[in-house]
Formats: sequence, structure tokens, C-alpha cells
Amino acid sequence: MKKIFLSMLLIFVIKYAFTQYRNDKFLVGANFGIAYPFGDLSKISKLGYDARFDFKTFINKRIAVGFETGYQRLGGDDEFWDGSKFGEYNVKFEILPVLFSGSYFFETLDRDFKPYISLAFGYFFFKNRVDFDSANTNPYPSNSAYPSQLYKIKHNKFGVNPSLGFIYMINKRFCFHTNLKLNYIAGFPETTSVKIERTNVIDKSYKYYTVDDYKTGFEIYQSLSFNIGFYYRLNRLF
Repeated sequence: MKKIFLSMLLIFVIKYAFTQYRNDKFLVGANFGIAYPFGDLSKISKLGYDARFDFKTFINKRIAVGFETGYQRLGGDDEFWDGSKFGEYNVKFEILPVLFSGSYFFETLDRDFKPYISLAFGYFFFKNRVDFDSANTNPYPSNSAYPSQLYKIKHNKFGVNPSLGFIYMINKRFCFHTNLKLNYIAGFPETTSVKIERTNVIDKSYKYYTVDDYKTGFEIYQSLSFNIGFYYRLNRLF
């Protein structure tokens, strides 16, 4: 199902790109900024960063369609993941979006200034990595003795990414770009069965594995990101 969706998405974007070939209205850009979690996600994570790469082609003067991908990473909340008594946690929450987008640009008195609203939707590839470095000195720790351990929770979910922002034409080729966007991904399970790699704290080569159910900590991944970047305007694709 995911492969069919992504194939249809790519065909749709390419189709419109070639339709608009003669209009010389292609934008290719990148932007980078901060990401702030909220909702239940904010209880277990903290401020992170967001990077996006996207392509747009205009159907007319106001409407553009496109494709975007990128990477977002949040850290683990210091208070929630407090391992000071037993060791140190290194926690990451990561998403990689593959999205189709539609944007509406508003006309203003300044022709170089173009505010817009946009809605992107598609698949988000999520990973939560938890790496615990145990302070325990027992050479053969039991499960209750806090051995070093590593586990990863992975989910692929459909989500939406509404945003608002503006572009400003610096010259005929370059545009300054900034936006505020929401990542909204629902449907995370309450618990997830994960394979945990446990490591002997003295002999790092000694490892063993267990399978346990861990609470995800949230049902909806929600984050706001404020990004700044640039677009380059292309005359032709090839």
C-alpha cells in the first residue's frame, strides 16, 4: 500500500511538472529550523531541529503543487529520562516525511512578497531510539540490575503537515523563504513490542536480547517547526 501511494505521488508530481515546463515556474528549495513538541509528546521529548527539501511547480499564478521530504529530530526530556541514579540516557525521536503538497499564494501590493498557506500529506517514517549506558558495575547484571541497553521503536504512519509562510523574491532566481508548520501524525499504539539489546557493563562484547512491551508515551505525534531557507527558481528541469 505504501509503495503504491508513493508511486502515484511521484507520477502525479512529474505529470504536472512536465505540463508546466514552458511556464518556467519551478521552485527547488531547502529550509532549516527548530522543532517544538507539544501534547503528550512534550512530556517525554524536548526541543529539536527540522530540515526540509521541497519542489514546487505552479498550476497557475496562485496555486502550486509539489513534493517534499526531510528530517526532524527531537531529544529526550531531561526530567522524564533521568537516569542519574542508574546511568545515562541518550534518547532520540526522529521522523522522515515523504509528502505531497498543495499551496495557495496570496497576491499583495508588493509583487516580490508572496504569503501562502499549504497542506502536505503522506507518510512519516518514525523512529524512537533509546540508548541507556548503565552505571552498574556488576559484571553479570540481571534484568533488575540495570544493564546497558538499546532499543528502537519504529512506525510508519500517514499524517498531515499544514503550514503558513511567505517567500520574498531577492532576484529573478533566488527567493527567501520562511514558514511555520505543524506535524500531525495520529494512530500510535499505547504499547509496542520491541527487541532490546542488553550489554554486559564490564565485558562490552557480551550481549543478550529480550523482547518486552514498552509504552509509546503518546498516541499523536505533534510538533511545530519554524524554518528559514531559500528557493531557487528554475527555467527548466533538464
